[in-house]
Amino acid sequence: MRLRSLFSLAALFLSSAILTEARGAGFTVLPQFPQASGGDVQQIIVDTPNNRIYLAGNFTQLGGLVRNHLAAINATTGEILDWNPNANAKVFSIALAGDTLYVGGDFTIIDSTAREGIAALTASTGTVTSWNPGTTGRDVFALAVDDNFVYAGGLFDAIGGQNYKFLAKLNRGDNNAVAGWNPNPNGGIFSLVLKDSQLYVAGGFTKIATADRGNLAALNVADATATTWDPTTDGFVNALALDGTTLYVGGNFSTIATQSRSRAAAFDLTSNTLTSWDPSVDGNVTALAVDGSLIYIGGSYAEVGGVARASLAAVTKTGALADWNPGANNQVYTLGVIPGSTVFLGGDNISKVGGVSRSNFAAVTENAIPPTTPAVTVSGKKKITTTKTKLTLKGTASVSGITSGTISSVQVKVGKKGYKVASGTTAWSFKATGLKTGKNKILVTSTSSAGVTSAPVTITVTLK
Repeated sequence: MRLRSLFSLAALFLSSAILTEARGAGFTVLPQFPQASGGDVQQIIVDTPNNRIYLAGNFTQLGGLVRNHLAAINATTGEILDWNPNANAKVFSIALAGDTLYVGGDFTIIDSTAREGIAALTASTGTVTSWNPGTTGRDVFALAVDDNFVYAGGLFDAIGGQNYKFLAKLNRGDNNAVAGWNPNPNGGIFSLVLKDSQLYVAGGFTKIATADRGNLAALNVADATATTWDPTTDGFVNALALDGTTLYVGGNFSTIATQSRSRAAAFDLTSNTLTSWDPSVDGNVTALAVDGSLIYIGGSYAEVGGVARASLAAVTKTGALADWNPGANNQVYTLGVIPGSTVFLGGDNISKVGGVSRSNFAAVTENAIPPTTPAVTVSGKKKITTTKTKLTLKGTASVSGITSGTISSVQVKVGKKGYKVASGTTAWSFKATGLKTGKNKILVTSTSSAGVTSAPVTITVTLK
C-alpha cells in the first residue's frame, strides 16, 4: 500500500436512510452502503463467492457502528456484518486466501490477541488464528499470498524471526520467515503482485536484491534474485494491477523504462516491454482495478488525458477515457470491483462522490463502457526540430465501438495552454503558435459524438 499515514480525517457520518440515489452520466452512487468515519479506508477486498466486502484502514466507525480499522459488509445490501476483529491501530493491507484473511498494519492487538503488525484471521468469523510471525517496526503496507507462503512488504525492520527489512517471505504453515530469502530493498514496499514464478514489487527504493532498480522490480520467488527486467521510474510506484499478461502500474512518476508516462503505464509481461497504454494522469495514482475492457484509476488528480476527472476515472485498454465520471473530492486510496456491476472506492478526507455526501467509502455502478471509442492520428513525425515559432499539424480521427458514432471535434494543447479545437474532424489541421525555445509538448485528442475522449497523442517540438 501507500504511505497513507500522512493523511487523517474527522468525517461526518450521514445515515443512508436520508440519502437519495445519485445518478450521473454512466454511473449511480448506491445509497445503501455505509460511510466510514474516524479515519481513512486503505484497502478494499471484494469476496464475490461469499458476497462480502472487507474494508481496512484507520476508520473507527462504519455506518455509525464501532468498527476499529477492519469491517465486513454484505456486497449486495450494504448491511454491516457482525464480523469485528477490533484492531487497536491502523490496518494498511489485507489479502484473502480461502477462508483466511491476512492482515498487515501498525496494530499490536487484534481480536483481543497480541499481534505485532501482522496476523491471520478466519475470514468467515474474524477470529484470529495461531499464525504469528510478528514484526519489529510494524508498518506492513502490502501482502501477497500463494499456496504455501505470504509475501509481506512495508517499512518494518524485522519479521518472522529474521532481521529482514521491508520485504520477506513467510511460511503459511508456521511463524517463520523463509531463511535466506532476503532481497533487502533500500526503501519501502507499497504493492506486491504474484505472477507464476515471479513477485512484482513496487515502492520507493533504488536497490533490491543487490540490483539497481528504481521503485519497480521483479523477483524470482524461489530465491529472491532480481530478474533482468528493469522498468526503473523517476518516482514512487504505489499501485499494481495484473490482467492476464498485462501489468498496470500507477504512482507519481513521469518516466518509466526510459519512456515518458505520466503516473500510469502498462507492461506486456510476455516480452517485459512497455505498451502504448498512456492515459496521462496529472496527479498521484494510488489505486488500480481492472474489469473487462476497463481499467479504473484512483488517486489525487484533476485530469486524465487533459480531460477533467476528480481522483477517479475509467480508461479502456486502448487508453481512451470512458464517460464514467462520478468524481471524488479527495484522494482515492483503494478500488474493488464486482465484475460488470459495481466499483467500490475508499480513501481519505472524501466527503463527496458523484456530487452526494459520502465519507471515505462509496459504491458506484459501473455503466462505464463507452459506446464509441475515438482515436486520433498525427501525420508525419512525433518528434520535430525546427527554427520556426509556428507549426501546422495535420492528421485524421476516427471512431470504432459497439455502436455507431462520429468524431465531433479534435483538440490540441500546446505547452501549458488549454486545449483548442482544431479545424476539421475526420481530417483535421491546427496551427500551433507561440512555440518557445527548447522542448514544447503538444497533446492531440479527439472526442466522439457520445462525448468520449481519446487518449492523447504526444508531439515533442524542439525549437532551436
